[in-house]
Amino acid sequence: MTVSPSPERNPLGWIALGVMLAYVVFSQLSASLDQDPSDRYGSIAQRARITVSMQAVLTEVSGERETADPAVANYREALIGYADAIAKLDPDPDQAALEVALRLEAESKPRAEAIKVLRDSRSAAFQALATAAESETLTTEEAQSLADEMAGSAYALRLGRAATLGKAGVKSPRPGYSTSSKTGMVVFVGVALIGSAAGWIGLLVWRAMRGMQPGPLLGLPCGPITRTDADGLAIRAAIMFAFFLFGGLVALGVAQAFRPFQRDATVVLSAIVLVAGVFISLRLKIGGKSWTLGDLGLRSERPLADVAWGVGAAFANLPLLLVASSISQFLFQWLPEPTHPISSELSGGGAPWRIALLFAQAALLAPFFEEVLFRGAIFPALSRVLRSVPLGIALSGLLFAAIHPQGVGGWLPLMLLGSVMAWLCAVRRSLVPAIVMHATHNAGILILNLLLTG
Repeated sequence: MTVSPSPERNPLGWIALGVMLAYVVFSQLSASLDQDPSDRYGSIAQRARITVSMQAVLTEVSGERETADPAVANYREALIGYADAIAKLDPDPDQAALEVALRLEAESKPRAEAIKVLRDSRSAAFQALATAAESETLTTEEAQSLADEMAGSAYALRLGRAATLGKAGVKSPRPGYSTSSKTGMVVFVGVALIGSAAGWIGLLVWRAMRGMQPGPLLGLPCGPITRTDADGLAIRAAIMFAFFLFGGLVALGVAQAFRPFQRDATVVLSAIVLVAGVFISLRLKIGGKSWTLGDLGLRSERPLADVAWGVGAAFANLPLLLVASSISQFLFQWLPEPTHPISSELSGGGAPWRIALLFAQAALLAPFFEEVLFRGAIFPALSRVLRSVPLGIALSGLLFAAIHPQGVGGWLPLMLLGSVMAWLCAVRRSLVPAIVMHATHNAGILILNLLLTG
């Protein structure tokens, strides 16, 4: 009897993928420990906006706030903390304006250095903000006059106008929260609670029914594969990841020609590069074989059921994400709070078409590309090499977390999210429910951000 030799293994994809992932992981660790000042300011500004909006929600619910109310004291303390954090950054008129506006809202004395930056800016709006912050008391007429001078759509000026009027006893809504936002928040929270309960009930019913049926519980979205297939998928994943790492830099460079729409052009060009990367990596003949999206798992025998699984899993995962986020916040409280750049951009407002473009990037492009890369290629390849689907689920979830810009502080909840989406692919043998879950999750986060920050 003759024994056929085993197909020759090709470790090239694993080596390339490992090098690129290691680079990203160490970059994330370095960024978390030594965050760039501009990124740090964006994170602080976003958290400050959310804090102001949440206080507006509490005020709306509980009625007129009292000075002795502990919630108000905590609110003011939080704003002063944000202002102190901004004060540690390099002086800049826009940053100084937010610092002064936060102290004005917190009824705290402004820093002389920040006031000087505003005075030196020669901006009439910033001058008015500085005057309002320095004044011990203001009459209604004085406050209204200063508020009128703070013309502009910048968040610092909008908060400064509201705080200036409040200093004179004039009620004025804080920026980022309105009656429509209140209605939206009620609907959002209601849908989240009902959806989470329904998701868990559906999962328990499915598990009870599934326990009565024969057959393996977990599989792969691409079906059974050989180790040679796994090596080929690793090479394809490395190519996609290279497009992810370097394609964005190319898009950023080309977008320079589209000023003043450079940021929007970067989003569009990056989308083109990433989608091209997916199709190029799949169509290449590696080991004499090319793949299609359908081969990878982007197909569905029961589309409506897969969509329902994706939406239900996104809602059922919410309480788990809250727990994971709380644990992560406790463990990494010494690190900057995780913030995604898209959330920071959305919190700054903008034209409806620009917000729609950011939504498309987060809720359409990211779910497609990341699910094809992590759940379509990396998860099956790892599962085959490790000979364990659960290990493939966990490790692919960790790698998914590591490439996100939120930093180390966001790894735990992101790993949970990635692992649940891999589990969905293993249960349904399809990428469709994972893409739907990913899109639902991202869209929900962005909608909540818009509701809180306006």
